[in-house]
Amino acid sequence: MKKNLPDIINRLEVVYKEKEKCQKEIIKFICDAVRDIIPDIKGWIEINGYDYLMVFVSEEFEQRSKRENGKQIVGWMEKRRLFELIHEIFPMLSHQVYDFGIWLDWKEQLEITDRLKKLKNSGEIKKKKIKKGGMR
Repeated sequence: MKKNLPDIINRLEVVYKEKEKCQKEIIKFICDAVRDIIPDIKGWIEINGYDYLMVFVSEEFEQRSKRENGKQIVGWMEKRRLFELIHEIFPMLSHQVYDFGIWLDWKEQLEITDRLKKLKNSGEIKKKKIKKGGMR
């Protein structure tokens, strides 16, 4: 079979469309997994240079971060961002996921890390019921 450039470009376009579809599904899985911890979480795909980036945002967590004025607790209780946890559990998503100001305290980190690990291992999670304000 003889290859030509237009055919290769068309195949590449199909791959990009499939990648975007997969990224939308990943965003939905992650948002659904953490929604009771981050109630107003939203995600979308954003063009970042030459690639597509999965972005997460929470106005509630961004406002909380501003109220706390970016204070970081040192040691084992240090705050971390959602995208860092995603990278840790799913290294293949490094440089493909980012968030805008979703800083998590240690209890939130533990719960979200546990949920992401369950997603990785089984593809599904069973959420614990969390009292309103219980993890903030």
